[in-house]
Amino acid sequence: MIGLLLAYRFRDAPFAGRFTGVAVFASTAYLFVGLWINGIAELEARKQLRAAGIVGAQVHTFPTMLQLPHRRVVAITHGEIRVGFVSMWRPCPIDWGVAPRLRDKRIDAVLATREGRIYDWFANGLLAAEIVEQIDGARVRLVDLRYGYVPDPLRGLWGIETRFDAAGSISGAPERYSDRPDVNGAAISGLFKDAFPASCERPT
Repeated sequence: MIGLLLAYRFRDAPFAGRFTGVAVFASTAYLFVGLWINGIAELEARKQLRAAGIVGAQVHTFPTMLQLPHRRVVAITHGEIRVGFVSMWRPCPIDWGVAPRLRDKRIDAVLATREGRIYDWFANGLLAAEIVEQIDGARVRLVDLRYGYVPDPLRGLWGIETRFDAAGSISGAPERYSDRPDVNGAAISGLFKDAFPASCERPT
């Protein structure tokens, strides 16, 4: 955008096209650096998991908002889902949030709906499930593991929720919900500190 605006501002100058050229180069370089950071963050997460005795996990890394070295890490094993964050500015021990990897016919029923299939496709299959039992039935929540600001696997930015009656049947189509945190100065400051930690010591 800046490159286009500058090129338009100086459109009569012979060097106007250089602004867009520099902008394309810079944005492409940013993407490749991000891809490289994703790869080394995944290697770091696998190393820490092996050190903790966890082998055979599916490990995925994702960028966080406007913080190039800071990556969200998702590790999935047969029985559990782990989510944490690591900064390749200074790789520290990952503080994992852990949730069980649930298997339930009600989860399968949600994924069989049109909404469930679309959401599973959108999230590339990287979903966590939560079942909230109630007197008159249950609520099944599916959460996109790729995006979130906290290490709790069940606290993503958005998801779908489906209600079941006491007999275990779907009582309505899955509905979207949002779990976005408030964006304020403290939250932005915290993101910056996480991306560029001064040390690996955690406050006690």
